[in-house]
Amino acid sequence: MKGQQKIRRGTGFRGAMQYDLDHDRPQIVGGNMSGANARDLAREFGQSRRLREDIQKPVWRNSLSLPEGETLTPDEWAQFADDYMSEMGFDDDHQRIYIVHNKPGQQHLHITASRISMSGRVYLGQNENLKSTKIIHDLEKKYGLTPTPGGTTPKPRRAPKKPEIDKACRTLTKPPRTELADLVDKCLSTDKPKTPEALKNALAARGVETVFFMEDEKIQGITFSMGGLKFSGRALGPDYKWSKILERMAADDKTRPDQKLTHAAGNVPGHPDTQSPSPKNSNFGKKGLAPRSGKKATPAQNQAFQTLLKKEKIMNDAQMIGALSHARSAQPEDKDNVEHGWSEWTDKNGRVWFYDADQPPRVGNRAGYSWDPSGGPDGPPAIRVWDCAVERHGIEQAAVDAVRICVFKSLPEPLRLHGTPEFQRAAAREMHRLGLALKNEDGPGREEYDRLTREKEKDTQEQVNAISSVFSQIDDQANRAHRAILARTAEMMEDTPSKKDDRMRLRGPR
Repeated sequence: MKGQQKIRRGTGFRGAMQYDLDHDRPQIVGGNMSGANARDLAREFGQSRRLREDIQKPVWRNSLSLPEGETLTPDEWAQFADDYMSEMGFDDDHQRIYIVHNKPGQQHLHITASRISMSGRVYLGQNENLKSTKIIHDLEKKYGLTPTPGGTTPKPRRAPKKPEIDKACRTLTKPPRTELADLVDKCLSTDKPKTPEALKNALAARGVETVFFMEDEKIQGITFSMGGLKFSGRALGPDYKWSKILERMAADDKTRPDQKLTHAAGNVPGHPDTQSPSPKNSNFGKKGLAPRSGKKATPAQNQAFQTLLKKEKIMNDAQMIGALSHARSAQPEDKDNVEHGWSEWTDKNGRVWFYDADQPPRVGNRAGYSWDPSGGPDGPPAIRVWDCAVERHGIEQAAVDAVRICVFKSLPEPLRLHGTPEFQRAAAREMHRLGLALKNEDGPGREEYDRLTREKEKDTQEQVNAISSVFSQIDDQANRAHRAILARTAEMMEDTPSKKDDRMRLRGPR
């Protein structure tokens, strides 16, 4: 029996009831409702819905299907559904209805319930799909039904995590987790050890160190280590736990190998390999293992990775970018990268990496600059210049580019310079050219910045003096011209006769 891929929650009971009651010869087999049609059932569900109008999705639905050829009677379906709902955490006063569809060749049951009980309690539910799968598996055993294939069967081997896949792609080598599992499989199939000691010696010949964890003079766990990395059997996968390894060792032998070591280090006082007893539920720290954490790779990533493993080639550049979600692809702040001329890639920690336009973000290319908006343990937010930028462009251009990125990312002023004297001087020259304030109070950057400031002030004063000189010359010329005009005017006034004189000359003497 299997449930649908995802337990659903909804807003309306009327539509759910209409769907369940209009096809595949529906039959109400159980529940605690009195209605017999979609309208009556929806009206009845409304009683609990009105108790908690703040719940937006009061409808809870799931469906259970039998394998082809198997059937249950209505009473068996009702009992099965009651057990299922009880295990899922629903109380008896949660309204629910069970409707069987007698589809030819396959019976399946639709369960619709109200998350609001008649006393006002709300079913919240956590990890419902995982919990449902386990409950169905247990009920299949109880009712003698055919187990769902693959429903609860764990995978024999754990897939590498995303960081392990990343490293494998960079180094073109198998992840240690995969390599260890392969070596253990090869040892069990080829060497066929029958005792813990034989297993330990066979793995040692293949470069794998094995440590057994004892309790009450019996082995309770196993850890494999290679190349400085340790993995418990459980970390490699269910088939690599000690109990499973014992079963695999005994597969070709009727007798189960003794779990006691013939020369167990724990039985020899003062032995350098003595292991202290460890409880069954010991964690990584108690077992001497470094705790591991990381984002799990997606199924698509694992499938691509396993396909490439089968081809005996981990990744080439094109496959890598297509197979890994973290593949470095340009994520520019401005879509055309017009403002600054770099391609950007933002990692999961928020740090922005700047690549040259002709060196796009991909494995094998190195970013010349980075910006951590949140800063870090070594200081506040900053633009960092990496060696490859200096090697590719020279220290002068690298400093200019770093200052340009500061401007583009609008870093708050004043800016502080760190680095070699040459870098500080080059960056200070660019900052002075752009008019950016410098926070350094001393050092090569401050000396260069102050020198340029003095030169600029000197040049400015010279320009002011030159302009003043020009204006002085203009004033002198204007004054001389004005005085010349006044002089000519005075001369003209002396040579011009008055009106009285004119009358006298015209009339003559009396």
